[in-house]
Amino acid sequence: MSNFRELVKEFGRAAGLPALQLDEDGLCRIVIDGSTTIDFELGAQGDALLVTGHVIPEVEEMDDAIFSMCMELNSDIATHNGSFLAFNGNDDEIILLRRLDNAAMRYGDFEAMLNAFAGYLEQCRNTLMSGLGDADDDDEDDVDDGDEPAAPQENGMEMVFRL
Repeated sequence: MSNFRELVKEFGRAAGLPALQLDEDGLCRIVIDGSTTIDFELGAQGDALLVTGHVIPEVEEMDDAIFSMCMELNSDIATHNGSFLAFNGNDDEIILLRRLDNAAMRYGDFEAMLNAFAGYLEQCRNTLMSGLGDADDDDEDDVDDGDEPAAPQENGMEMVFRL
């Protein structure tokens, strides 16, 4: 029996989002600092949890430079506990994926994995955006370090908080 549902709930309580939980389809999303989005998707059998981080949304085209940087980042996959970059052609975005198969995982390990995943997600975003020259020209998604942390907010199945 999987405890991924309980691990996500526990994470929500610890992050100040007591309503955070996987929905009936086994899905939920958190947004960190208004710019880092992480999705959770429970496998059909409940024995695996797919964690998806959205690195760069709306990539116009996967040119050689971006592809090369992604492959270079993926070359250290073992260092990042199995997380790897991929291109989601349906949404034209670069994502970071990690599959968790240990349904008996303890909460401390789950929280450590999420913190490491979020950190690596930011590293990938920074590396790839520096290679693109922040080509999106959308200053609304750029984080201002001078902003005060906001209280967690609930918006449907999307939970927003600041680390």
